[in-house]
Amino acid sequence: MNRVLSAKLIVRHESSDAVVLNHVTGYRDYSRFTNYIFPLLDPGERVAERLIFPITTNANVWSTDTNLQIKADGLGAQHTLLIGADYYQNRDRSVTEGTTLGPIDVFTPTYGDPGQFSGVLTNDSFTTLNQYGVYFQDQLKISERLVLLAGGRFDSFKLRFDDPLSGFTDRIDDDLTFTARAGAVYLIENGLAPYVSYTQGFYPQGGVDAQGRGFEPDESDQWEAGLKFESPDGRSSASLALFTITRSNLLAPDPANPNFSIAIGEQRHRGIELEFNLALTPDLWVLGSYAYLDARITQNDQLIDGQSIEDNRPPNVPEHSAAIWAVYSIPRRARSEG
Repeated sequence: MNRVLSAKLIVRHESSDAVVLNHVTGYRDYSRFTNYIFPLLDPGERVAERLIFPITTNANVWSTDTNLQIKADGLGAQHTLLIGADYYQNRDRSVTEGTTLGPIDVFTPTYGDPGQFSGVLTNDSFTTLNQYGVYFQDQLKISERLVLLAGGRFDSFKLRFDDPLSGFTDRIDDDLTFTARAGAVYLIENGLAPYVSYTQGFYPQGGVDAQGRGFEPDESDQWEAGLKFESPDGRSSASLALFTITRSNLLAPDPANPNFSIAIGEQRHRGIELEFNLALTPDLWVLGSYAYLDARITQNDQLIDGQSIEDNRPPNVPEHSAAIWAVYSIPRRARSEG
């Protein structure tokens, strides 16, 4: 059974058309129950033993973000400056009870085994994350056509992990880490807008591996170039993007210890993405997307079943994905007649 309780306070103060102060504080308390099942094939690859890990997580999250937006002219451009600071706290308790399901023939399966719960906890961990950040950004309108953006942020975090059952304890106090972002877009009269962007990412990761070692933050670099289109009436739009993303320290389930994760080194994702929103009539829109993703594990110093997984495709990453749907808005007159 899942439960979520959340609240948010939003404050906006406009000192003038050029100076705006924004503040957001949020709180979320949630409880989540998840079953993870791991099949283990026998040497004949017909019968699978099944391990099941019911995990109950209770957490509360505080976040606050305050920023000042200033519009000004100078150095031959119109500037929209953004300066702010944010804080994020996540405290959670995760409880796991190990059990097994009966073996199953993968070719002629018989379902319905309720499993035998041991009543013994295999994990009872406490994680506390405190993350502090300051950021800045400048959007420069050089002309009616050319817009540039540059910014960055400094992050620092403290992570505490304790699991009395396993005896694992980890403390990470990270120094200031800087990440940057930059971009440029050129607006053409016919609604086309070519653009290019670069973004760095940084995200702390909780938990430990099967040896009780903490994980380094998830870090990323992304380059993207593409073309956006918007119709003169603003009702239809489309975008085409080419991108490459390099991410390090990503986590994946540990094949030898399903109750733990492992860091699988560095991954590189390259691909193309198409999105569109077409207004076929005043009341009918068709929305769709397609993505092709060439994903590879580019660096890894761990072996799985004695084999390197470098140059393999990461788990659970599709090569092709697509979606299409339609939205129809009932005309106001038809609604009133009904």
